[in-house]
Amino acid sequence: MKRSRLLTRGSFLYPLVNVLLILALLLLVSACDNTSTTPSTDTPTSSSTSSSTTTLPWEYDTELTISQAPKIGETAELTFTVDVIKLDNSHPEEGLARSRAWIDFYWTNTKGSFSEAYSPVQIPLEEVSVNGELSWEGSYDDVLTLHGEIKLPREGIWSIRGRFYGEGWSTGFGAEIEVAVADGTAAIMGTEDFENGPLAYLSANSYAGGVSGPGVPNDIHPVSLGLDISKAPRPGGEVTLSCRIISLIDVPDFSIQWSFYRGKEEIPETEFLSSKDLDWKIDVKKDEPVVFSTVIKFPTEGDWDIAAVGKSGINYLTGSGHRLKMSITSTRSYFGWMERPLTTTPTITGTTSTTTLP
Repeated sequence: MKRSRLLTRGSFLYPLVNVLLILALLLLVSACDNTSTTPSTDTPTSSSTSSSTTTLPWEYDTELTISQAPKIGETAELTFTVDVIKLDNSHPEEGLARSRAWIDFYWTNTKGSFSEAYSPVQIPLEEVSVNGELSWEGSYDDVLTLHGEIKLPREGIWSIRGRFYGEGWSTGFGAEIEVAVADGTAAIMGTEDFENGPLAYLSANSYAGGVSGPGVPNDIHPVSLGLDISKAPRPGGEVTLSCRIISLIDVPDFSIQWSFYRGKEEIPETEFLSSKDLDWKIDVKKDEPVVFSTVIKFPTEGDWDIAAVGKSGINYLTGSGHRLKMSITSTRSYFGWMERPLTTTPTITGTTSTTTLP
């Protein structure tokens, strides 16, 4: 670890003796002002299969490596290493006497509903671990290593997270690897092979960019509206579109303003469902969730964008909007867009906007 050295400069006043002395002083001050020292720091390195982190005022190195991106039925070796270098008051050294290290597995279903796509679930270790030790408890006194074999049981995006905590610590140290498993293949996310491979559509710039969950209602935006769809369909395939409303206040005469886009072109609702199906209206009660649903059919391939925002009468409820994006093709459909069109974000038009209701 490199340590930077800070240089300080002082200013001195000399008596005025003669012109030569003044000139010499000016030259000396100029030379000092052109001298600087730039502190240097070590930059942690990372790769597709490992991560190394240094966070001040404490210092540590963690490394999580995987031998390969395992396809369904294949195994891979997983190694998690922790090296505690320096601790601070929030990470007391006494906590090392009873510390823990373990590896968690989270799975995102890329073949299911829109809500599943933004809601990763934790998978028990026994469903993933084949052999070896991927958890540990004891007294830490030197570099710690966990090692074992894993087998990922189903397709989706897998987040593998190594964690280390001392007793009484509010925060710990860790590292993470993400593996995409789909279409009979697998790849470590974030690598060049992944970005240029057949699973690139699952990258954070495409898939994850289209799968954000709805907002949580609060005092400023008391109404939350969340969209869901049963799956990313093929052209002409029927799916269930639903909308869940949660409110911290009573909202009379509640309805939803919809917008449907294919790329940058707005598509009338009547092309894939009747206006009657979307003409929902109800008095929403405080803390009583309401769910609307209907069956729709996307007529063609394309990058689809569905947006919805709540209304009370003619007033739009700011902060209540939600949207979902899907890429629909004849061979593969998924949430998000592989390539985002260079266009402005679709907007909901209206006459007024408010969140204050009786």
